[in-house]
Amino acid sequence: MPRAILVVNSQPSSPARQGEFEDWYDNTHIPQVLTMPGFIGGRRFRLHDGGGDPGTASAQLVIYDLDADDPMDAVAELQRRALAGGLASSDVVASDPAPTPLLYVQQN
Repeated sequence: MPRAILVVNSQPSSPARQGEFEDWYDNTHIPQVLTMPGFIGGRRFRLHDGGGDPGTASAQLVIYDLDADDPMDAVAELQRRALAGGLASSDVVASDPAPTPLLYVQQN
């Protein structure tokens, strides 16, 4: 069972690029993240039809499962690698608004 989850809201840079966005997340980004220490799973969701504006940043969601003594260390390493170019980036992901990561830790 994960000790924490990292929830990331994002959206494609254009509605016309939805397919590219999904392909990049499923076949590039999530597999890269799952090679990092502490990250043990990743699932992607989209807002249900009729549940709001699919063009908003909250319309796409990824939940990463973490099993690390200090989940913040795992997230810090993810951010470090992303900034250093160690993770593939893509212009298919909107930068305005930028993806929003939120870390939730399991309560005992």
